[in-house]
Amino acid sequence: ALGICGARPSGILNLVTMSARARKQKAMESERSEASPTSFSRSSTIERSHTSSGSPRKSFSRSERSSSPLTISRSEEKDELAHLNDRLAGYIDYVRKLELDKQKLTKRIQTVTEERMSKVEEARKTYEDEITALRNLVDDLAKQKSKAELDSKQTSDELNDMKTKANKREQENRNLQRKIENLERELSKFKQDHDAYQPLLSDYHVLEKRFEEMKRDLEAETLLRTDLENKILGLKEQLDFRSRLFDEEREKLVERSLYIEEEVEG
Repeated sequence: ALGICGARPSGILNLVTMSARARKQKAMESERSEASPTSFSRSSTIERSHTSSGSPRKSFSRSERSSSPLTISRSEEKDELAHLNDRLAGYIDYVRKLELDKQKLTKRIQTVTEERMSKVEEARKTYEDEITALRNLVDDLAKQKSKAELDSKQTSDELNDMKTKANKREQENRNLQRKIENLERELSKFKQDHDAYQPLLSDYHVLEKRFEEMKRDLEAETLLRTDLENKILGLKEQLDFRSRLFDEEREKLVERSLYIEEEVEG
């Protein structure tokens, strides 16, 4: 049934015609077998019996010819052809209905496909825009990272320079401290020899003034050293804060990138 329903009307018509021809050939063979000597003697016996009963022979022959197998076969063939034509018309209507259903289904599939493709295209565009935005954000963060690294390097260089200067100042302070100690020893010696070296009193005053000046210089150097140490400490804190801020931004960016990749792959 599925093969007939799916076939074209011309193919079904050829099938019906071949079936009718086969039945007609079968009927002709049956008619030849009826015309054999056995059937002829049987018909002669029947004819003699009817003649002896008083019925006319001529009318019996016409009645026998009217109901011959060929006539019956043609009638059956016509009925079968009519039945096959009805079935053919039904098949054609069914095929047309299937074609209409196929067209409707094709349009429906095309509509659904277009809707889905539109949604997929919108989703793809949305994800592409978001990915582009994230890539731009990554580029900006990379630039900020490079700038932060450059600033950090510059700050580190400044810190090293300040450390070098501080070490130099500290060495100078130690030298000054040694000088002060030496001067104090000299002063003590001068004090001990004050009476003995009264003529050297003027020199003593000069040395004392010099000592006071060097002491003031030492205090100034100490204040400068303290200020430099405070600046170094502030720069260290600023560097640590920038490093922590950069690490937090990088972790957030990595988490967001992983989340977007999972969203795209899902």
